[in-house]
Amino acid sequence: MHFAVLLMGENFIGLGDNKTSADGFFVTRCVAAENAEEAGAKAIELISLEDKLIRGRTMRSTIVCKQTVVIPEEIAFDGPELTIFEMEQSGAD
Repeated sequence: MHFAVLLMGENFIGLGDNKTSADGFFVTRCVAAENAEEAGAKAIELISLEDKLIRGRTMRSTIVCKQTVVIPEEIAFDGPELTIFEMEQSGAD
């Protein structure tokens, strides 16, 4: 089966315009897998290997699977580049 997997990452440094801020992202990746759980794990593994994320990874970085959807093989695609958002500063600093 083929799945479109929506991923969300948080607490990566320098993904956006401010190279010192903690950023998050959304991205869609398509993978072949036996089930939704396997699809999520494969998509996380694939995105984790991207250079931009390796360089920006911190001890607090996370990537989670937000949604998986079964799709026909003929429409499998990878979404555009990362959609980046700046993480909000907590008042605890």
